[in-house]
Amino acid sequence: MPWELPPPWDKVLFAGLLLVFGAAIFWFSFSGYHRRYFFDKALLLALLRTLGGLVLYGGSLALALWLISSLLPFGWLRYLVGGGIWWLLSETVVAGGMKLLDRILEII
Repeated sequence: MPWELPPPWDKVLFAGLLLVFGAAIFWFSFSGYHRRYFFDKALLLALLRTLGGLVLYGGSLALALWLISSLLPFGWLRYLVGGGIWWLLSETVVAGGMKLLDRILEII
């Protein structure tokens, strides 16, 4: 459980989460773009989409952590409530943001 880990390991856990999420976004984006564009443009669009997705996903994580840290005291309830809020926030922000990002990338 992330809340039982000493302080440096929780950051490693969050970095690993963003790495796995970024790899999935890159792989699915590149395989989709490679069918329509040449390799160079597909790679550029996939990298830009991955960067945008990580900013949206990491930004929602940072916002939820800051909000929950300022409202709830330490304990397991903080992580339970924070996880639920982050899940809802990240699903909403990432879904809306990725649609907007896809429209912007289609112009490039």
